Amino acid sequence: MALVKFQDLRFREVDDGVEVRLYQFFLARLRREDLERIASFKVVEEGIEFDCPEKRAERRLVLLLDRAFVELKSLISGKKAIYVHRNSGIPLLGVNEFGIVDRGTNLIEVKPLTGCNLSCVYCSVSEGDNKKVVDFLVEEEYLVEGVEKVVGVKEHPVHIYINPQGEPLLYSRIVDLVRDVKSLTNVDSVSVNTNGVLLSKKLIDGLVDAGLDKINLSLNAMDKVLADKISGKVYPLDHVLKMVAYAKDKIDIVIAPTIIPGFNDDQVETLVRLAKGLKNRRFPSIGVQNFLNYKRGRNPVKERSFEEFDRMLAVVEKKTGVLLRKADLSFEIVNDLSPEKPFRKNDLVECEIVAQGRYSGEVIAVAKDRCITVRGSSKSSGMIKVRIVRDKHNIFLGVV
Repeated sequence: MALVKFQDLRFREVDDGVEVRLYQFFLARLRREDLERIASFKVVEEGIEFDCPEKRAERRLVLLLDRAFVELKSLISGKKAIYVHRNSGIPLLGVNEFGIVDRGTNLIEVKPLTGCNLSCVYCSVSEGDNKKVVDFLVEEEYLVEGVEKVVGVKEHPVHIYINPQGEPLLYSRIVDLVRDVKSLTNVDSVSVNTNGVLLSKKLIDGLVDAGLDKINLSLNAMDKVLADKISGKVYPLDHVLKMVAYAKDKIDIVIAPTIIPGFNDDQVETLVRLAKGLKNRRFPSIGVQNFLNYKRGRNPVKERSFEEFDRMLAVVEKKTGVLLRKADLSFEIVNDLSPEKPFRKNDLVECEIVAQGRYSGEVIAVAKDRCITVRGSSKSSGMIKVRIVRDKHNIFLGVV
């Protein structure tokens, strides 16, 4: 018997075939009759045993998996999912939704997946319950290779910010990702932006051992009813606070609430007092954010001006003695070199469609090792010519 197994896959036999879990939260199916064409087989969690030579079994199973992943589904959102890997033909630069975003500083945003376990009322990208049509998942090794290339361009020590459009702790290889990017030459720090729901003692210890330097915790209220309301789901406030208490002696935690007018204005002082009890070694323990309106975000209210926000923080500063407005919240971020832009605004670019975009009416196309989000295409595959209408930060938008 030849056992064929893969690091990121788990298998379970069902009536009509085999369920395949990719990175824990993504599901594909293999038909029984297709597997039987390889050879008689037996399913174990870590792989499939075939009664044939190993090379034949592996070669044919890989082909079946490639076909099955065309129908990959996110168990987080229930939507179709696209697996971005070394052989997918999908670059990691060019879009804001997945991969790598470099905004011209020594901070690199790393986005391993889309999808969230909450549906926060203020979410700037409307994650959680939404009308987007696909989700994305990025292979860990491919992502680390891409990060290494971008880090190699930088002149200053690099800060890695794991900040997907969604919840990063849903990425089953988050500990591997932290360890592998932290080990790269010239990487100074690695942080993760999380809602805290999936934190556990085991995961915290794993992240600390992997070299994580900072947890940015999106904690928006110390009142359970209000926390639930803002999260759009049941928010396990007591659990999150217990995890903060467990982690504070091990790693820097930044309490990072978003203050939404009419929702949690009265929570700022309480959150600041929580942050005062942390034992951060390097980074500030509080980073209060002003809610802003975004075209594709959830906008329950109109944003307040920064002048009004500043006045509100001044009052809290006086009560708590904690500097909120002029503290060094930049976290050692400076302007730096970026990968070269292959296109400029108004360029006409011949590119190949490789995937559905996150929104209806959008596709992802590729040219010169960059993704381009394309709107207005009547095609779902093949070559198209687009005009670039956005090129900022190596994020490209094209129209037909």
